[in-house]
Amino acid sequence: MENSSSIGNKGVIIGKFRPIFIFLYLYFQMDVYEILNNHKEDIEEIKKKLNKKSDELDNLKSKYQFMLEKLLEMSSKPIKKEKPIAVQNLSLGSNQLIFLLKKGQATRKEFAVSAIQLKAAFSLAKSERTIRNKLNELEITGHVNSIEGRPKKYFLNEFGINYIQKQSKDVLNQY
Repeated sequence: MENSSSIGNKGVIIGKFRPIFIFLYLYFQMDVYEILNNHKEDIEEIKKKLNKKSDELDNLKSKYQFMLEKLLEMSSKPIKKEKPIAVQNLSLGSNQLIFLLKKGQATRKEFAVSAIQLKAAFSLAKSERTIRNKLNELEITGHVNSIEGRPKKYFLNEFGINYIQKQSKDVLNQY
């Protein structure tokens, strides 16, 4: 008997608190609706931004698909060997090396290149030693950073990239 009455008592206790739980539930639910109504404009703005980002993502997906299709087309066609850009007629100056590093996309530590790689990539008519000496000069002036090792590898730093941009703007302003 004692067990059944204790169960009944628990039921009575829970029964007494039930209206309070219902009240709290309704009260907090009303607060949620009030919060949503107060921030309706913010929610709409976020929805617009989300839709805009979704459209941008779709656009990027279509561009990516287009690029993949073109890549497949290019890989199926026979490859014509292009003549490398020769800088043989120019005297190899510091500015040319900076521009060649930029063109070779050696702008980060991960993409650093050695003097022999620059010579091979751009068919330079100068010796590896000459190119290395010019790159060392650029490192001393602060346009280029290097990675120690054999062979030593070089890449443009912020100062070198800004220098290229300034030089390009100056050339464009002359015309």
